[in-house]
Amino acid sequence: MKDLYSFTVSFNMPNSKKKEKVDIVIKKPNHSMVEDGEFYFASKFNEYLNAGFLSKAMVQKKLSDLGGALGKSSEENITNEITNIFDAQRIVQFYSSSSDEELTEEQKLKLTKAKKLLAKSQKTLVEYNINVSSMFNQTADVKAQEKLIKWFALFCSYYKETLGEKSREFELFEGGTLKDKEVFYSKILDEEYDEKDLDVYKKAQIIKEAASTIGKAIAIWYNGLGDDQKTVKEQIEHLEKEEKESNNIILSEDEENE
Repeated sequence: MKDLYSFTVSFNMPNSKKKEKVDIVIKKPNHSMVEDGEFYFASKFNEYLNAGFLSKAMVQKKLSDLGGALGKSSEENITNEITNIFDAQRIVQFYSSSSDEELTEEQKLKLTKAKKLLAKSQKTLVEYNINVSSMFNQTADVKAQEKLIKWFALFCSYYKETLGEKSREFELFEGGTLKDKEVFYSKILDEEYDEKDLDVYKKAQIIKEAASTIGKAIAIWYNGLGDDQKTVKEQIEHLEKEEKESNNIILSEDEENE
């Protein structure tokens, strides 16, 4: 398999103040693996439907019929908020290029109002996205996709060991079958391993540091947003920026409510 994305993680080993670094390599699933993945997704999707989970299409129709988050009025409100964001951003960018001394009182008032409108509309948009996301998070589609992303991650993740001038790649998650790899990963998450075994401890630290980025990289590839080092890195940086902005807006809301 060809490389999809690589990055470096750092961690501490017991009785060592110096951080160790290890390169992580995520392989791009080949055609055969993609076909197996499609079958795996379909089987999981049907399992969740049989267990009582609704599909995305079912949830979307239900919400639309009830006039909820995906109803016509909600869509119109969100469109208005997006328009407000663009308008407010233009005003803020225009007047922020000048100093306070250069602005008239009327311009200062206009800038203040634009900043408040921008913050309010951004918060509304974030809340809407969170609400919609939470509605779909429990659908059969999303549940099956999460399983598939994990499946790809377990089989496509490697780490490099370097001895002198030679380096070799090893599978990050131990086990020959999906079940074996899942059991191994669960033991790492639950810390059910012998910490005195330095080899196991080292791999546990690598997995803990790398798991989040591996999941993001696989999800980006799966959704067609990136398929090489450059595009995947750009998308990961974009995701992390959005997460940071969302957290900042939520935190500011909490402070206002105190």
